[in-house]
Amino acid sequence: MSLTFNVLLTALAPTVWGSTYIVTTGLLPDGYPIAAATLRALPVGLLLLLVVRTLPSGRWIGRAFVLGARNFAVLW
Repeated sequence: MSLTFNVLLTALAPTVWGSTYIVTTGLLPDGYPIAAATLRALPVGLLLLLVVRTLPSGRWIGRAFVLGARNFAVLW
């Protein structure tokens, strides 16, 4: 892979995340923060599910839950 491709691929994630922020804050009425957060995270989660095509199983379900809880606790 070329350096240009890697740079463009790296720039894709913040670009997509920023565009979902703009769309959800511009189209949703004020006062619904949970709906806005859900609509920002849902497309990325669905895209990852399409790429991987499998759900976590076994002890990874608990690990994913703990990681998600820590993520919200630290960042929100």
